[in-house]
Amino acid sequence: MQFWDFTRSPASVQLLLEAGAKRGLRARDLLQGSGLTQERLADAEISIDPAQEVAVIRNLLTLLPNEPGLGLLVGMRYHATAYGILGLGMLSAASGLDALLLAHRFLSLTFALAMLEHERSDGMHRLKFVASPALEPALREFAVQRAVGATCRLMLDVLGADTPLEALSLSIKRSPHMPYAIGGVRIEWGSQSNELRVTQATMAQALPQASAATYAMCVRMCEDLMTKRRTSLSTGTLLREMLAAQPDGSSANLQQVAGWLHVSERSLKRRLHDEGLSFRKLHEEVRRARADKLLIGSELSVAEIAARLGYSDVSAFSQAYKRWTGFSPTNATEQMRGQEISSSKH
Repeated sequence: MQFWDFTRSPASVQLLLEAGAKRGLRARDLLQGSGLTQERLADAEISIDPAQEVAVIRNLLTLLPNEPGLGLLVGMRYHATAYGILGLGMLSAASGLDALLLAHRFLSLTFALAMLEHERSDGMHRLKFVASPALEPALREFAVQRAVGATCRLMLDVLGADTPLEALSLSIKRSPHMPYAIGGVRIEWGSQSNELRVTQATMAQALPQASAATYAMCVRMCEDLMTKRRTSLSTGTLLREMLAAQPDGSSANLQQVAGWLHVSERSLKRRLHDEGLSFRKLHEEVRRARADKLLIGSELSVAEIAARLGYSDVSAFSQAYKRWTGFSPTNATEQMRGQEISSSKH
């Protein structure tokens, strides 16, 4: 879950916008609901919350629902330069292994939304990409694919475009427009896991662009940047973001959320209590916000909205909504739309 704890540069969102533009999508549609603008993204001094990038990815997937392997293709656009000082540090490392270890050490300075496992066995470095349970299925798949593509691109940038990778296996099946190979290695489609393998001999080779002084400088700057980008999100804020990221119809419980945060249920309850909150209160707050959004911003019926929010029937949803607001869903919709029309006239 470490990616929730650090802000990130706007470079990734800019690459997402470029990928969308190549497919005929407008930036404003991709940025909708993220709190970001193109003007703000152009400011090199800003950093953004990972939840904002997730919102952009969700829009991309909604607008391009029928493009298998989209994450992989997008990930291949993430050259070393996209990572700023970390990318420079990797390029100036003494060997591919040093570059890999640097990236793993400062993974929170990348744009990862998936977990990376590094193993050494049988003369190979094995990089396994594992989905985060905090994301809905479509986002998990995209995040893993993007991580695979971005890592392949980084390896080629660092080791050299002519350096062959040993093996690449992906859990998705190949679609007609997808490449047969990346980095000189044929992709094993439909595998059990998502894994990149590079020989230890390849990773140990000295890199021609290595610079010990530049590498040391980059390490120091990455350490400073980690401190700067560490967020001060409260437990309540973090849980709100995590619950809001869940797919329609899901109803995460305290045990699941505690598992995502790698803490005990007791510890999580205590943290929330210290902030004057409870899990139930947060859960209902997120549900209400989603309900308001669906009531005013969609053409769904009250029954369809109830189902999307995970309620067993319309009556249960109506009672909950009346408890929150004092109005029935139907009356609340009429009021909110009336306020919206009144505001637009002024």
